[in-house]
Amino acid sequence: MTARRDAPSHLTDTDHPARLARFRREHPEVMIITTMGLPTAWAGGQEITRASVGSLLDKLEEMTGMQG
Repeated sequence: MTARRDAPSHLTDTDHPARLARFRREHPEVMIITTMGLPTAWAGGQEITRASVGSLLDKLEEMTGMQG
């Protein structure tokens, strides 16, 4: 399955490892935990939890103005 850039994240999970690595590289100040329970991040004084890594990255990219 090839990920489409315009498809919602919950439909395309093949690009999440690359997106996560890029986000972490570009935003080392954001702590992201994906190994226990729901994916969670701490950014801008907020705790952000989502049901999937893709939806978490969508929110973090929205908050930072980063394009996915």
